Amino acid sequence: MKEIRLCNKELRFKIACMPLTLRGTVLTWMIGLDPYFAMSRETYYRHYRILKKKWNIDIKCEYSNK
Repeated sequence: MKEIRLCNKELRFKIACMPLTLRGTVLTWMIGLDPYFAMSRETYYRHYRILKKKWNIDIKCEYSNK
């Protein structure tokens, strides 16, 4: 059976290095759900700023594993 991978090695390493508070946001985004609806507006934008600045991950865009 073929193994399904949601992300490349670099992104998996980034996720492993993140604080636990951000991991859930990134994983929610990676499975195709909009994290905006999973948390408060303030938390979403705080996570967005941190992820964009420190890890260069834009959760406002649709995730693509290509």
